[in-house]
Amino acid sequence: MRSTNQTPGAKVIPFQGEFYQTNPPEPEPQKPLTSLLLIAAVTLLGAGAALGATAAYNSPDQVELRELKAQSAQLNQVKDNLCK
Repeated sequence: MRSTNQTPGAKVIPFQGEFYQTNPPEPEPQKPLTSLLLIAAVTLLGAGAALGATAAYNSPDQVELRELKAQSAQLNQVKDNLCK
């Protein structure tokens, strides 16, 4: 026969033939899809604005305008130097 050591004050409860399962943990609610779509839309809008600004800055008209301004500044500097 098997003998077990019991701690003082411990009770032995006889098995009744039933197991009680604990309830499974409830899954976390998923974030709504709208927040994900909003973040994607803002990101795409920012990327589009950056690409648009780059395209406008590098457009042939803007490049020519910057070159003309630089030439004008050089001409004013030459004029100032000659008129002194």
